[in-house]
Parts: sequence; structure tokens; C-alpha cells
Amino acid sequence: MFWEKFILLVKRVPSHYIVTGSAWGSRIVIAALQLLSIRVLLEGLGAERYAVFLLTNALLSWYMLADMGVGISLQNYISEYRRDQETSANYLATASILCLGLFLFFSILLYFINQWLSQTYFKNFIFISDLEKGRIFLYSGMLFLMSGLGAVAYKAWYAHHKGYLANIMPAIASVIGFVAILIILKSNISENDKLFYCILGFISPPALISVASLVWQIRNFPPECWKVETHVLSSLLKRASKFWILYALAAGVLNVDFLILSQYVPPSEISIYGIGTKIFGFAAFFYVSLYAALWPHFTEDISKNNWSNVRAHIKKSFLFSASFIILFTIFLLNFMPWISNLLSPSNKISIPLNFILMLGVYHLILVWVHGYAIILQSMSDMKVLLVCSIFQTALSIIFQIFLVEKIGIYGATLGMILSFLLTAVWLIPRRVFSHIKTSRQCNE
Repeated sequence: MFWEKFILLVKRVPSHYIVTGSAWGSRIVIAALQLLSIRVLLEGLGAERYAVFLLTNALLSWYMLADMGVGISLQNYISEYRRDQETSANYLATASILCLGLFLFFSILLYFINQWLSQTYFKNFIFISDLEKGRIFLYSGMLFLMSGLGAVAYKAWYAHHKGYLANIMPAIASVIGFVAILIILKSNISENDKLFYCILGFISPPALISVASLVWQIRNFPPECWKVETHVLSSLLKRASKFWILYALAAGVLNVDFLILSQYVPPSEISIYGIGTKIFGFAAFFYVSLYAALWPHFTEDISKNNWSNVRAHIKKSFLFSASFIILFTIFLLNFMPWISNLLSPSNKISIPLNFILMLGVYHLILVWVHGYAIILQSMSDMKVLLVCSIFQTALSIIFQIFLVEKIGIYGATLGMILSFLLTAVWLIPRRVFSHIKTSRQCNE
């Protein structure tokens, strides 16, 4: 009797709450392991080699672009055809074929340009050889490509309202990766080999598990699903191209920081920047996962012209997320010295309080912009996002290059803040309000 009531109660909970709850639970596991890994890696590798570890992992966001926008395009199509299992399966099968082709293409490209890229990116790390730089860059790149393309499986789960699976898998991968790091650091190998194998041990589980998740979803598809239909392929690619351009431009705003820092600041400052952003990355996941869980619901509500639900969701989500970031920042401002000592007792890496405050302001801006951007993406309205991102990318790169040379790690965050204030902070919400106004006029 108890279990029947419990199951009935669970079924009444909105699916986006379950997805968000699973995301938060998984993120707590991931974040805890990442924080523990900071201490373990700093103690086991030293601050300079840990900076290489950070720079290598910072490349993941760029490799996630390797799916050319197919994953997000697929998620929206599956949301629209969720009750038509045959059509949904055909879209997923076509996306899988596309991703396999993209993986082969980018793997070959990476092989030929690896040496030039690795020596440019790691140019300030003279304590490792050019051969070692190339080895790290090539193998990590191959695994990142697998992660980026395998993540199509997670997009499909989100569209089917099974986002909890997309959250649980990365948590499992993090546990395996952390255990691998512990084993490697205790092994009797050279320092550079420890760095290389720690990188591989950390990023291999997410790559392999994401690909396994995709294989699991498509394993029982009948042969007819694998027949690539022209209209499915063209529709996937048409939307995907818009999403890819948007995400490539967004990477120019959000993920160019480590690329610029690698050219202008010493490894010790990169470690400080990396630790600070990782700590705030923990907080960011809470609001990002909430918006991600709402994405398919936005798609369905907007397709029914139910903008009142969309407005209610976005208001509640913003108030919660902004409050969380403010409280998180206040906590860090009061306890940062203790946290720094806990994370790096031997290396004594201190995160400046002014830098923490600046990161808090930056994430408040992200909370505001991200919610409205998700609404536009959920309805595949990319025009304003693309135009805004073009100008913002240019501003972000210019500001960061100029400011990093002047004020170091503060310049990277300040450059991103300025690029947002001059563009996305007001342009993207304005577009959403325009849709709401149009909807009201149509209803009248």
C-alpha cells in the first residue's frame, strides 16, 4: 500500500522537476569529485602540470561543436514528434549516421594539424617536450570528439523526458574517472607520464559512456529506420547549421578565455583562474540544468501558443537561480581562504576575493541571459541569437585580449561581462517579449 502511494506520488511530480532533481543530485557527485580532484591533482602533479590538465580539459567545449549542431536539432525534432515513435527513431538513426561521419572527418583533420595546434596552445609550458604536448593534444582530442558526438544520446533522452538518464551517466563517468586518477597518481611512473595518463583517465569514461548510451538507444532499431530519408536529413541539417553557428559564436564569447590566457599568463595564474571558474561551475550547473530540463517543455508550450506557462517557468527559474548565485558568492567571500587551504594545502594557491566577486557578477548576468536564450532556442528562433552572438563574440575576444595583457585573469572575466552588457543582456529578452506581445495580439 505504501509503495503504491509512493509511486502514484512520484508520477504526479512534473517531469522537469525529476530531471532537474536528478541533475542536481548528479552534479553534487560530480562537483564533489571535481573539488577533491583539485586537491589530489595539485598534490600529485604540482601547480604547473595541473595548469596543463586544466587547459586540456578547457578544450572540451570546442570539441562539443563537432556534432555541427545535430544534437540540438535532433532534440527539438524529437520533442515535436515525441508521440510518433517511428519518426523519432528515424531522426535519431539519421543523426547517429551523421555523427559517425563527423567523427571520422574530424579525427583525420586533428591527426594532421595536431603538432601545430599543440605547440601553439602549450607554448608557455617549457617543462614538457613538443612530443609530449602533441601526445596529450591528440589523444585528448580524440576522446573529446567521442564525448561531443556521443552526447547526441543525452539530447535524445532529454527530448523523451528521460533527462535523468542524461544526468546520471556523467556522474557515473566522474566516479570512474576520479578512481582512475587515484590509481595513476599512486603508480610508479614519471611525472610527465602521470600527467598524460591522468588526463586520459579523467576524460575517457565520459567519452566511452556517452557513446555507449547512444548505442544502447539505437541497438534495437529495425532496418527501415536506418534508411536515410532526404527530408529528414535536410531538415536536421537545416536547423543544425543555425544552432552550430550560434554555438560556435557562443564559444567565442564563453570559452575563448583559456585560449587567450594560455598565450599571455603564466601557469600559476592559469591554475588560480581554473580553480575559481571550476568552483563557480558547480553553482552554474544548478541553473543550467534547470533551464535544460525546461527546454522540451518550452518547445511543447510554445507550439500550443501557451506563453503563460513559459512566462511562469522563466520567472520562477530566474528568481531561484539569481538567489542561489548571490548566496553562493557571499558564502565564498566569507570562506574562500579556508576553501583555498583545503584545496591546496601544500601549494598554497589563494583565490583573490575581488576575483570571486567578479565571477559572481558574471554568473548573475548568465542567469538572466541564459533563460531567455533557451526560450528562443526551444522554438528554433535563431535570428536574433545569431546576430547578437556575432557582435558579442567580436567584443569578447577584443576586450579579453586587451584586458588580459593589462590585468591578467581579471581581464578575461571583465571582458566577457562587458560583451554581455553591450549586447545579449538586453537584445535577447527583447526578442522574447516581442513573441509574447505578438501572441497576445493574435489571441485578441
